[in-house]
Amino acid sequence: MEKKIILIDSDGVLANLAQHWVDVYNKAYDDTLTADELTATWDGLDKYVKPECGEKIYDFLKEPGFFQDCKPYDGAVETLEKMIADPKLECFIVTAYSGDAESAKGKVLFFKEYFPFLDTENIILCNPKQLVYGDVLIEDSYKKLCDWTGASYRQQLDTKPISLMIAQPHNQEFADASEITMRVPNLADAYEYIKSFVL
Repeated sequence: MEKKIILIDSDGVLANLAQHWVDVYNKAYDDTLTADELTATWDGLDKYVKPECGEKIYDFLKEPGFFQDCKPYDGAVETLEKMIADPKLECFIVTAYSGDAESAKGKVLFFKEYFPFLDTENIILCNPKQLVYGDVLIEDSYKKLCDWTGASYRQQLDTKPISLMIAQPHNQEFADASEITMRVPNLADAYEYIKSFVL
């Protein structure tokens, strides 16, 4: 049986980027913003921070160690380890690359620290994600899920690629969107759904 190719986003799925980002911001600007408030939308985060911060909110992403210092979501490490060990799956991390070397380094070091069982050859830093083929994409961005089609060779198959949206404040309005296979609370639930059709 051919293994199913599972593509898994990092930020918002495995790495709790929002919580780390708001913690760093609150400390720097003596604020009390919550992660949910910051990520109510990913469009224009500078509108939610103090005026003296403004667009400097994005500069945190380029700081050395920023991505490395993120923490994984509860259960993410254990679930990804099970998925990688599953003989019916081939898992790849597909995470956005901003073009900044420090963020790329930080993301790889984050995985080395918290997911040591993950082969670094299975980490893909890529924009746009629709260039990467697979059977399933697990992602928190509604737009990226809509843009992704499973890519070239998979389109020749009769089976439609599966898009699983991890529930986050910024994608709540798309919970019932027809373009998405299913919105699930976390990676563990995404894995349970995947097991239901690969058994």
